[in-house]
Amino acid sequence: MADLAPDSSEVAGVKPVVGRLSVSAKFFIVLSLVLSVAAALLAAWMYAQVVSRDTAPDLMLAEKISVLQSQYEVIADGQRDLAAQAVELSTQGRELDTAFGRADVQLEQRLITLRTEFSNEIQKITRDSSRLSLLLELLEVRYLLRSAALRMHFQHDFAATVVLLEGILDRLREIDDLVVLPLRTQIEQDLEAVNQIASEGIQEPLRKLEAIEVAWPELLPGGALELASMTAETPSSIGAQLLREVSQLLQVRYLSEADDYAQFDANAYISEIERDLLRLKFDAAITQSRVALMRLDTTRFYEHLSVLTQWHQQFTEADNAAAQANLIVIEELGKLDLAPQQYDLSLSIELIDQLVANRK
Repeated sequence: MADLAPDSSEVAGVKPVVGRLSVSAKFFIVLSLVLSVAAALLAAWMYAQVVSRDTAPDLMLAEKISVLQSQYEVIADGQRDLAAQAVELSTQGRELDTAFGRADVQLEQRLITLRTEFSNEIQKITRDSSRLSLLLELLEVRYLLRSAALRMHFQHDFAATVVLLEGILDRLREIDDLVVLPLRTQIEQDLEAVNQIASEGIQEPLRKLEAIEVAWPELLPGGALELASMTAETPSSIGAQLLREVSQLLQVRYLSEADDYAQFDANAYISEIERDLLRLKFDAAITQSRVALMRLDTTRFYEHLSVLTQWHQQFTEADNAAAQANLIVIEELGKLDLAPQQYDLSLSIELIDQLVANRK
């Protein structure tokens, strides 16, 4: 190859000047290189994104399938465990049912036993309560019966004996038990006998006492003394007042029928107040005599007849026919023996003692 002709600069003796790129050119060159690399990288990234887009669902699906598989295995294991537990629980349930059945049978048997025992105890308590109530009633009846026997034998108080026997019969009629029937029958017989004894022989003396009482208006004199009326004057001084008080102690009496009497007998004439007091004393003696007669109390009867005799002797006139007739009747009554025939309540007491002994 022929050599190139020398440059004019070289001929002129001047050094040659090397050509240099400007900064802008270099910038554009570098920028173009960077853009080329970036484009390559972008293309690679886009390719990777496209590739990742295609493979990501499959990976996620695979992961989900793996997770679901793991969960399924866990669930399957849990189902097996649950099945085993269910079998075990079923076995335990059957065992519990069997145990409950046996417990129910035992409980029912125990309840039946308890009901029977409880019913027996209630019946026993009821019987004991009934027996105790009957025992208390019988004890009261025995007390009343013995009180009646004591009153009849020692006090001859047949009226009180009749009242006690009637009370005993009322109590026995309220008792709904056949065991008291023999006792009630015996008490009825006793009551009838005591009533007969109490009323036997007292009707005639009672009529005589009634005749004595009816003769009362003829016993005292008909003439009455009246108290002289005192004028109610207000005392003018202390002396007058003392004189009035003393005059109250000295009451002047006068005859209401003074024209028919020549002489004055203070014992033959009494005031109305004195007449009332004497009537009260007379009635009290008659009443007490009747009570003693009905009780067949001879001693008390004689005492009250003696009071009646003294009353007639003290307050009636000696020639008063009614008073003399009363004294004769009182003397006849004083000869009566009121002591009744003895009656024994021992059979009734023996029956009540047997009933009380059987109930203890």
